[in-house]
Amino acid sequence: FNLKVSPAEVFQQYNFWIEAVVCLFHLPPFFTFEVSSEQMTNIVVYRAETLCFVANLCRFYGWGRVIKHITLRDLPNRHTVAALQNVSLGYGFVAKRLMHTMHAVTYVALVWAVLLMIFASCLRAFETTACDFSTATHPSCDLLRAKEWQLYNRAISRSNFRYFQNAWWLAFMTSTTVGYGDFFPVTHLGRVVAVLSAVVGVMLVSLLTAALQKVTTHSPEEESAMNLLNREKAYRRSKVIAANLLIVWWRLKKNRPLPRSLRGRTPQDLYTMFKKARNISQMELEDMASTPTHVNFIFVKSREISNLLDQSMGSVVKAMELSKNSPGRSPRRSPLTSLQRRSSLDDIKQS
Repeated sequence: FNLKVSPAEVFQQYNFWIEAVVCLFHLPPFFTFEVSSEQMTNIVVYRAETLCFVANLCRFYGWGRVIKHITLRDLPNRHTVAALQNVSLGYGFVAKRLMHTMHAVTYVALVWAVLLMIFASCLRAFETTACDFSTATHPSCDLLRAKEWQLYNRAISRSNFRYFQNAWWLAFMTSTTVGYGDFFPVTHLGRVVAVLSAVVGVMLVSLLTAALQKVTTHSPEEESAMNLLNREKAYRRSKVIAANLLIVWWRLKKNRPLPRSLRGRTPQDLYTMFKKARNISQMELEDMASTPTHVNFIFVKSREISNLLDQSMGSVVKAMELSKNSPGRSPRRSPLTSLQRRSSLDDIKQS
């Protein structure tokens, strides 16, 4: 890798200019202006501070780099391994690694909370007009359509989004695709933010469902523990069933009535239940392991057998070479060859 990068090479990258615009964009001190636009038959006036505030929210992408560094810093030689395997250690890789942890639900919830705060801030900024404040100087604020908003010939209250909690409620309800209708955007930019909130909400709900499924699934160790507990439970249950079987058999033989808990039970049914419980209680420890553990065990054993076969074949080849080089000895009667074969067969049988 070339560690010396000239300024010309940096300026030729479009990513640099995009990041420069996002990070360097700022409203100069003591400078402001107002922009008027007609939206949904109403006049909306935005101040420069409001528009710059929404633009500065894009700087939250910097937290993505921090999270990426924290997630990948414990991987040694990650760049070398990624280059050898032709894998990109980008944000997609980081997201997949975070989703495969036991804290995936917490990570999804944190991302959802941060995005809701951003969407709520944008909704409050876009749904509030500068004409509601005494500092407004735009001439459009004197018009009736700027003072009183209407939607489909119905008056609309402009004070709904002055409170941040109302904007947050709208963003949350939209992200969950519920939408009670008590609050709704009336500007074009506000509706764009609502659409983004709905799309992002659907994706986050899907990720949250996948994370909950992973959390509620038993790990291989937990699955093995549950199998052992079920075996102990079946062992105790087999004793109870055996005692009930004796009670039913004895009372039926003496023509006595059965206890209330055993009415409707026949000796054949109890014997079938006893056999099932006994089979479970007599399972070996190896059979109690989880499926991934079984697969790993089979893989390890097959690898050991493959290594033993390779060693035995190498020993046979060496013995044949020694028998060829030694005159007066027949390869078929070579003691070294028979010894190697016996040791190889013994190793295979032990494995």
